[in-house]
Amino acid sequence: LLMLLGPARSNAPVMPGQPGMVAVVPFRVHDSDSSMAWLREGMVELLTMRLAGSEAFGDVEPGRVLTAWNGAASSGAGDAQEELLQHVADEAGATLIVQGSISGTSDHLTLAAWVIGMPGGRTKAQASVEGPADSLPILVDRLSAKLLGLAGGVEEHRLASLDGVSPAAIRAFLAGRAAFRRGRPDQ
Repeated sequence: LLMLLGPARSNAPVMPGQPGMVAVVPFRVHDSDSSMAWLREGMVELLTMRLAGSEAFGDVEPGRVLTAWNGAASSGAGDAQEELLQHVADEAGATLIVQGSISGTSDHLTLAAWVIGMPGGRTKAQASVEGPADSLPILVDRLSAKLLGLAGGVEEHRLASLDGVSPAAIRAFLAGRAAFRRGRPDQ
């Protein structure tokens, strides 16, 4: 049956330039301890899962993003950072790129992320969080909550109210707010 239906992942091309399609690229890890190196590509999966399903972001499958990233890096197609991001956006069909960095120690981390509009490379939103490294899932939740809030039009001074709120609850709130603004309060 598996041979007839093919692999679970689709290799079909994504239509380029679909508005709001976001690709989370590997994060830069600034750490002298090599135990944090897995976060470079791990953040692609962790953050994509939390951003998926929002009206602000249509997510691109992490496997497709990593394939485009590794292909561009190995072929030299992305010698400059901006060229690399544009190549990934083109290959993945994304109009937004989430790029980030992780710094700190194995005890305390700072996560930062930027939402970059493509083409052009203009930063549309940026957020950062910090805390104990053993609370990584909570830090990723807080980072994604800030990114979802900023993308959904939540004012920066109100972002603190999103702290500790699950990404699913934020997505539901933003969807309700968008429906209300479209004159559909019943939704």
